[in-house]
This record gives sequence, C-alpha cells and structure tokens, in this order.
Amino acid sequence: MIRLWAAVSLIMAIWCGAATAQSADARVWIQVEAQPSLTAATDRARAFAAVLPDVNGFSLGGGWYGIALGPYERAEADRLLRDYRSSRLVPGDSFIAFTRAYRSQFWPAGTDLLADTGTRPAPSGAAVTQPEPTTEPEGDTAEQEPQAPAPAPEPVAVADETPREARASEARLTRDEKRLLQVALKWAGFYNGAIDGAYGRGTRGAMAAWQEANNHEATGILTTAQRAELLGQYNA
Repeated sequence: MIRLWAAVSLIMAIWCGAATAQSADARVWIQVEAQPSLTAATDRARAFAAVLPDVNGFSLGGGWYGIALGPYERAEADRLLRDYRSSRLVPGDSFIAFTRAYRSQFWPAGTDLLADTGTRPAPSGAAVTQPEPTTEPEGDTAEQEPQAPAPAPEPVAVADETPREARASEARLTRDEKRLLQVALKWAGFYNGAIDGAYGRGTRGAMAAWQEANNHEATGILTTAQRAELLGQYNA
C-alpha cells in the first residue's frame, strides 16, 4: 500500500510540473537576433523597434543577449513570423522561443515582462530584500518647513562628429540599419525613394533637409547623435 501511494504521488508531481511548464510557455516569443554584447543588442533592439511593435531584449546567459518580439499566443506568433519573414522585416532564421529561455530584460528600459508573468528566474543565492517600512515623523507636521525638491539632473550631451567621422561611423552600419534610417526619413516627410539601404543623391538630400529642419548643419551625412535623434522622433 505504501509503495502504491508513493507511485501515485510521484505521478502527480510529474504531472503538476509538466502542467506548470506548459502554463509558463502558453505565450511565446519571436526571437529575431542574438548579440554577444549588451551595447550591440541595445542598438539592434532600438533599430527593430523603429519598424516593429512588441520589441524586447533579454539576457540569454553566457554573455549573449536576445532580441524578441512578443509575447504572443502560439497561433498568433506563427502567423506573425510568416508575415515578417515574407516581408523581410526579420531575418530568415528567426524562430519561436519560449519564456524559459530568457533571463533578465534590458529593453525597453524599466520593463520586466518576465516578472509580470512570474517566469523570471531568480539569481542563484540571491536574497529577497523586503522594503523598509515608511514611518511618519513625530510631532506636529504642520509646523515643519517643507523640503525643497531636489534639482533635476542636467541632461547628458551626446558628443557630435565631424563629417569625416560621421561618414566613417555610417560605413559601419548594416544594410538593415541603413534601411531603417530611410524608413524614418520617409516617415518624417523628407524621403520619397526606395527603401534599399543605398545612400544616393535622394537619401543625401533627405538627410540634409532633415538636418536643416532640426537646426543642424546640412551636410547630408547624419552623425551618430543625429541618427539617434531621427530614430527617436520616429519611435515617439
């Protein structure tokens, strides 16, 4: 009888574990890219977010960072993956990924979808920190002098580039990143050409027009800061 009860308990534990894993993976992701550095992954997440919704970035472990769209129900994820592949909005080797593959979220900043779904793994050996209770000051608070608000931090200025430096940094862009800039220029009303990632006279003229409209020197070559500003306008 004891052996029978132990066998039944083991089966129930296995079934519950499988059910929990299936529930955690009920919503899936479309992983479009992985990068070996956080800086590169953040840049690529920002680029994908310029043209696609639901872009997220997660740590994969081992020093790798993944960019994923979602989360979606499986049927919707399969449909979107087919559509995005056929439209060449995502790489051809993009695939369906499950939540258990991801660790902490780094993009967008301040977002933690894994914590919202209760599937974010806790760091090994990490202690849970309880928030300290808030205490009210004793005495008559009406007589206390109000504290002045802390001054807002000064914005950090992004270093600009000379036209030569801007052209050198532009040369390091991938074809997809160049297409994204053309998409942003078209959205802003400065570009009417093909989205081909080739910077000819039309693209240069659009860049110069955007620079002039945004109080920059109209060189026709966007600096790193100006590219970030343009994509920021598009994302907003």
